[in-house]
Amino acid sequence: MLSWHAPQSLAAETGLLVLSATIFLYRIFGGSNEWLRTHGVILVTYYAVGGVVYDELEGWDLLDTTYFLTVTVTTVGYGDMCPESAMGKLFTVGYALLGLIFVFAALNPLLEALIFVKDLILRPCTPKDPTEGCVDDSLTIDDLRKGGNWKFKYGSALAGPLLIFILGLFIGLIVMGLDVVDGIYWSMITMTTIGYGDISGSGSLERAVLCLYLPTAVAALADALAAGGKKGTAK
Repeated sequence: MLSWHAPQSLAAETGLLVLSATIFLYRIFGGSNEWLRTHGVILVTYYAVGGVVYDELEGWDLLDTTYFLTVTVTTVGYGDMCPESAMGKLFTVGYALLGLIFVFAALNPLLEALIFVKDLILRPCTPKDPTEGCVDDSLTIDDLRKGGNWKFKYGSALAGPLLIFILGLFIGLIVMGLDVVDGIYWSMITMTTIGYGDISGSGSLERAVLCLYLPTAVAALADALAAGGKKGTAK
């Protein structure tokens, strides 16, 4: 007598479904969307394959795997989740390295969008003329053009991380239920990728939100450090 057996893993089925949907969307929209043709497919495939493999090796569902991979590739590394099986550990060694390459490459458009929004917000504050307000006659025009308004430059470099830090504070207070001190502490430890692991997301909603917040926070800090370094040498 034939009998039907339910799938042993919802995560494996979901991962395959996501991968199939991505391939379907790629075939329809791939010719008109550069990001989807390149990084988008790789990014979704990375998480989908990870969902299937970690379900088989560690018994994680798709959300837990997505959270673990995001915490891993952003180098936050809370330590609240880690593979326990030998095969899971070996798989993570190679898969984490692939993630560092693929995920950050796919996040380039996000970083560019953050820079665009930051510049758009700060545009009204940008000096129209580098000589405006100058009272030091010993400085030449070339000096002014080279240095510009260094206070504004450093201020604009810090604007992005400051906004992301405030967003992280609200996530800590509203989503994770932290008090103000723990919220400030968690937001800074997370954004700087220190990730002690004493405070981390445990619920499904928290981990889903963190999967979106962590790449944005790390990208904003990386942009600020790069911009600050360039502006420091140009001063």
